[in-house]
Amino acid sequence: MPQRVAVIIPAHNAASTLPQQLEALAAQRDAPPFEVVVVDNRSTDNTAGVAKSWGAGVVSAPRRRGAPHARNEGVRETDHDLVLHCDADDIVNETWVADLVASLRVHDLVGGSTSLARVNDGAVAASITSPAVLGLPVCMGRTYVLAGNMGYRRGVWVDIGGFDESLDSGHEEVDFTWRAAASGAAVGFVPSAIVYYRQRVDLRSIARQRFNYGRSFAQLYSKHQHEDIPRVSAKMEARKIAMHLLGARHLVRHGDRRRPWLMHSAWVAGRIAGDLKFRVRAPG
Repeated sequence: MPQRVAVIIPAHNAASTLPQQLEALAAQRDAPPFEVVVVDNRSTDNTAGVAKSWGAGVVSAPRRRGAPHARNEGVRETDHDLVLHCDADDIVNETWVADLVASLRVHDLVGGSTSLARVNDGAVAASITSPAVLGLPVCMGRTYVLAGNMGYRRGVWVDIGGFDESLDSGHEEVDFTWRAAASGAAVGFVPSAIVYYRQRVDLRSIARQRFNYGRSFAQLYSKHQHEDIPRVSAKMEARKIAMHLLGARHLVRHGDRRRPWLMHSAWVAGRIAGDLKFRVRAPG
């Protein structure tokens, strides 16, 4: 019997971007039959209505905010053998489903590549680096699968208890991958499965997102600090932060550096806040 496939998309106030993702999924080539499930996580717009208008199933997840909870609720409400995840504000390429499913014949957990083309203007795309182009991204010296471009056998999710919902500001996919690999899951990279990642444009929104990522990075470290995680000395970390702050003097002459400088500054501030909250010294 063919394995049943579900594409589960967490969504919060995504009515404006979700149609592009659903259109891309409707145009998949060479894919096995699959069901699209949009998990409405406390939306106040017409996210659910948009999903239904495209024929997608809708699961409501109002109990807790955050993508980890939404993904878990989506998996709980379905019984498919294979689960794929993408995000409501990105766009998958034409063979995304087929390529991830094919790789899951030999792997238990897989991730694809990302591109900043197609959904970002040139200035935004040039200011940052795609997290997964030539291979799986790396965090604290270890690879992981991006949750916005992920596929796995349902048994992986069952074995490790799903996504850690306390990591609701980021890095839940890092924790998920590490726990899956520790349980014996075979992890693979699928470069042909591409997600066109939409970067935020508003600088305040970017700073808030990066601050949250920095804080969740410290939270992730607090959970895994007893594992073999490489780190540098406190002196070296302080020097790196000082050099970054000194770089601010060049921002007046080089306006193209402002966005990446702000993004990193917010991340460092968030990491320091996370260190204080979780009483750790996460690696820089």
